Amino acid sequence: MIKAETVEQFYILKWLEASFVTELLEITLVDRYTVKIKDADHKIARVTYAGKDNIIITEE
Repeated sequence: MIKAETVEQFYILKWLEASFVTELLEITLVDRYTVKIKDADHKIARVTYAGKDNIIITEE
C-alpha cells in the first residue's frame, strides 16, 4: 500500500482500503487532497478529500 504524505491523503487511502480491494488498484498521489486510481480494467478516476467524511470521485 502506498504511504500518504498528508492527512487528507491518509483519509482517502483509508476510505479506499475500506471500499476496494486495493491490491487490484494502481494508486498515485496527485496533490495534497487528491489521489488517482486505476483499476484492473484500466479505468482511471481521481479521488478527492473534501472534508470530514466527504470523498469526491471524478472519472477521467
